[in-house]
Amino acid sequence: MATVEEIMTRHYDAAWANAQRFWPQVEKSKLSFDLTGSVAGMACYGQKLIRLNRAYCVAEPVDMVKDTIPHEIAHIIARAVWGFGIRPHGAEWRGVFTVLTGASANRCHNYGKPSEAIERTAARMLRDLQRG
Repeated sequence: MATVEEIMTRHYDAAWANAQRFWPQVEKSKLSFDLTGSVAGMACYGQKLIRLNRAYCVAEPVDMVKDTIPHEIAHIIARAVWGFGIRPHGAEWRGVFTVLTGASANRCHNYGKPSEAIERTAARMLRDLQRG
């Protein structure tokens, strides 16, 4: 069985491959799972690194793939293309996010604390099991 890191890395690689169809000049960033606390993801421009919160990857995997990974990739691309003079969630970032996802951009997640997200996931799984 694949680990959450392996699953997220596969989705991350696919998201970057899609992004590089539009912005081939932007180098793919490295990926780490060392982020903690209430932040789901973080783009580190100077390090060419995207950090993900493993607890959220476990608790909210679909949202992490659908929203957080493209959110952070959009930060890297927007800064690489337009420089540091842009707002972090400004028009350039929103445009990149929309191209990547086909959806309107959300600035931040609303997962709650990782422990709350895990409790919600566990409760949802229990309900699904009880339904048969």
